[in-house]
Amino acid sequence: MAQTNPPCKDCEIRRQGCHTSCEEYAEFQRALERRKKRQRQDQAISKYFYESHMNRIDFLTRKGSIK
Repeated sequence: MAQTNPPCKDCEIRRQGCHTSCEEYAEFQRALERRKKRQRQDQAISKYFYESHMNRIDFLTRKGSIK
């Protein structure tokens, strides 16, 4: 599982503006972006199935199969 907090806490070489040159922070950001991308994809899939389900219910309701 990827780290959820930035590696900056308790970093001995932390200083102002160090994120631009810190490889640990860069890897943390890449992992965070991958996680966000996957979440957006999962949400899109869930939304698709939810809308498909609701459209089917609407169709069956209008057809008279469901009351």
